[in-house]
Amino acid sequence: MTDQPPDNLTKLTVNLIPSAVAALDTAATRSGDNRTDSLTRAIQVYAELLACEVGQGITVTDRDGNRVTWARVPLSMDRR
Repeated sequence: MTDQPPDNLTKLTVNLIPSAVAALDTAATRSGDNRTDSLTRAIQVYAELLACEVGQGITVTDRDGNRVTWARVPLSMDRR
């Protein structure tokens, strides 16, 4: 038995502000996933949002049918 992660994983160390830790823990609790899986999903969603054109975004519908759109806003990288 080894404590090493599988070869297809990359181990990262991150520094999170308290509100980000709280959000991560909330996501993990709500989804039933661990922190690693919750963070992985969040990064994937963020990458999809960044792939949108400025002003476009991702629309999410909650259990009650309420729709929320997260719109892509200009970032410093857009000015390059």
